[in-house]
Amino acid sequence: MQLPSTRTFIVMGLLLLLSGAAITQTVDAEEIAFSLGIGQAVTVGEYIVVFAGATGTLPHYNVYRGSALVAHLPVDSGGPPKYAYANVDIRTTGLAAGGTAATGIIIVR
Repeated sequence: MQLPSTRTFIVMGLLLLLSGAAITQTVDAEEIAFSLGIGQAVTVGEYIVVFAGATGTLPHYNVYRGSALVAHLPVDSGGPPKYAYANVDIRTTGLAAGGTAATGIIIVR
């Protein structure tokens, strides 16, 4: 019986290494569609997002990690309002008249 050559072991090792690197580069994202009234919340990953109402056409959200408030959104950056905190991204797709409810998508990467 003939054993595999050293070159075969090296090639197999490289293939395993490359396949392992490809697997670790995969980014898991959790995405959820929401429809919330004022004070209602949705949990995505380790975050809880609460719709806090709207000022005009600008929706407001509070983001919690566990029981700790970690962000009030939108963030005032001097430009367009930003609806992101750490790895949480909120995209509002609809706002009820009077700002009493919002629909959209929350993505946690």
